[in-house]
Amino acid sequence: MSANEKLYTELASKYQEVLIKNAEQIEEVSIIQPALAPGTPIDTTSPFSAVIFLAVLMGVVLGSVLAFIVETVDTSFGAIEDIESFLNLPVLGVIAHIDRAVVETSRKGEESAPTLGAGKEQPPGWERLLLLLAPTAFPSENFRALRTNLDFSCLEKGTKTLLFTSSSDGEGKSTVVTNTALAFAQAGKRTLLIDADLRKSDLHRVFGLEHSPGLSDVILGNTPWQQAIRTITDLVVGKYNFEKFLFAPGMDQLHIMAAGTTVSHPVELLDSRRAAEFLAEVREQYDVILVDSPPVLAVADTVILGSKLDGVIIVYEFGRVGRRALQHAKTQLDNVQAHLYGVVINNLQAEASPDFHDIHYYKSKYGYRYEPLPASPRKASLASGRQWAARFWQLFS
Repeated sequence: MSANEKLYTELASKYQEVLIKNAEQIEEVSIIQPALAPGTPIDTTSPFSAVIFLAVLMGVVLGSVLAFIVETVDTSFGAIEDIESFLNLPVLGVIAHIDRAVVETSRKGEESAPTLGAGKEQPPGWERLLLLLAPTAFPSENFRALRTNLDFSCLEKGTKTLLFTSSSDGEGKSTVVTNTALAFAQAGKRTLLIDADLRKSDLHRVFGLEHSPGLSDVILGNTPWQQAIRTITDLVVGKYNFEKFLFAPGMDQLHIMAAGTTVSHPVELLDSRRAAEFLAEVREQYDVILVDSPPVLAVADTVILGSKLDGVIIVYEFGRVGRRALQHAKTQLDNVQAHLYGVVINNLQAEASPDFHDIHYYKSKYGYRYEPLPASPRKASLASGRQWAARFWQLFS
């Protein structure tokens, strides 16, 4: 019995020591609320679906913001339909980019193309007299197409006087109006080309004529308008050797009036009663009268002329001027109730938009004979993608 008691006492002592040690340990976890068993199984795919939804939502928001920024910065047009819908005006003609090297190559194969003699000054650029120097080049056909559209949409409705203008300087309105006048003359219409840009006249240089007498002298009463008219005879004896053009078709039908003596008050001069009387007189003598004027947004001359003539044609160089400037020019003309017939897109290159890649085809088949056929749609789409990538980089760099 003594041995068992001794063993029991030792065990009780050890047990007490264990209890003391357990009481000395710190409790780091406490139970706040017992866990409850769920009534239905837990869907392990729910968190993944939420992530996908948030990713799609953020992508849509960021894409919309980026598209808005790009649309705000890029104020150009992407297609002809964009211009027509934005201005509510038809596009009457599209003039392709005039490559001097290509036109020169085209002229070498034309036995009937007039050449300029030696010892004379040269006209300032092929594009100014394209229908004379390169009549079979592709842009020359663009001007003939423009003439046809103007003939059906304007002249057949009784319109005789047409004003050519642009929203800003350098969009090629003088080139367009010059070649359009040549196209009308070659079609057998008695055509008068008037330089009404009394501030920065240029048509007299195109044809190698003297600056005066011209429109300003006629309106001031210093010169009868019949004496200010220049014909093929004046071209032959002018600065350029136009003897070869004596036999060019339609040159006898083209009459030209330069801007005349520089004046200090062109707006008042164009808005005078004598200017209206002059326009009424020449209207009876010609089949079509084309007037070159300053840009609409630069001066008020064009707005005054637009209210006096039968119609206005806006020349727009694709990609050069933003849509807001073009819209403002149209608004200026609408304010004086000018009759806007439409828009002529000038200097269009096929690379400007994927919608115009067919220009390469027409060039290679009609006129620009050595130019390669168009690239595949895949290459065209890649080129378009590179253009958008460049725009994106310029925007955020």
